[in-house]
Amino acid sequence: MDLLEHEGKGLFAGAGLRVLLSRVAMTPAKARVAAVELGLPVTEQGRAVRARGWAAGTER
Repeated sequence: MDLLEHEGKGLFAGAGLRVLLSRVAMTPAKARVAAVELGLPVTEQGRAVRARGWAAGTER
């Protein structure tokens, strides 16, 4: 099974496992809204769609 991180989190949460709160945002404006909803501070993780490993990065 090949899942993106947010897809796997949904499956784990559905099975009753605890997962960290997260949001998927495709634009900077949606990322700002998500940050306010989650509460600050937040960590941003940029990822190219369907890319693995080398295209991922995090920024605080």
